[in-house]
Amino acid sequence: MIEKKILFDGCSFTANNGFQLENQAKFHWPHLVSNHYQAEFKNLAIGGSSNTAIFNRVVEHTTSTGYDLVVVQWSEISRYWAYHSNHNVDDFTIIGSWEPTGFCYNNTETQQYAKLHQTYFDNHYVNLRQWMCQSIALAGLFDSQNQPYVFVKGFENYVKDFNHIEYSADTGFVNLSSDVQRLLDFDHRPDDYMLRKVTEIQTLLTRTKQLNWINFDLPGFYDSAVDRADDQMHPGPVSNSNFTKQFISYCDRKHLLTHD
Repeated sequence: MIEKKILFDGCSFTANNGFQLENQAKFHWPHLVSNHYQAEFKNLAIGGSSNTAIFNRVVEHTTSTGYDLVVVQWSEISRYWAYHSNHNVDDFTIIGSWEPTGFCYNNTETQQYAKLHQTYFDNHYVNLRQWMCQSIALAGLFDSQNQPYVFVKGFENYVKDFNHIEYSADTGFVNLSSDVQRLLDFDHRPDDYMLRKVTEIQTLLTRTKQLNWINFDLPGFYDSAVDRADDQMHPGPVSNSNFTKQFISYCDRKHLLTHD
């Protein structure tokens, strides 16, 4: 029997999931999935990855190499990778809602840049649109290559919040979560303007939902966690096992990676 090949990419949930090296093969979902299908796998995931970094890695890697399945675990939408301009260095600094990490993370300029980005330029509305556009574009590339793929929602990224928003001239907007109200300026913009913004997101959500997702209408991998890994931060053994069963159920239903 020819061994199947799976490509994984994502953030730390896919890279190592917080497990010590000796525990990864026992508990980590990419190992569990690959073992179930007796598949060889390659893991490109890097902890703290932005969605743009994930998108770029997968596009670059799949242009010349075919897999039986490509698995893309999307990250949190506000994560951003910055690159320094000196000598064409492409080592990255990870900027998010925490202290920067990675290349030159602790120098004064990086700290100031991270604070400026987080304070003035971290636009979650634009981040959300970009993530969905990247998902649609990557799925289109895979379809053009006849490359089987599945997407994994690592974080909620406002999906469930926008699914339930409704509007009428009589009642205005209803079912606005506190997160959406922080995301969009409902208090200082007219309803017709806000309706356009909400409709833009909901239209993209409808298109994105039609792609091959393990858990688009279910809680994200992080949000569905019921225990913690060795680092006491990432989803633990039970959470990885639960997600593996969910993943296998989807693949078998779609006739992906079936045994010969």
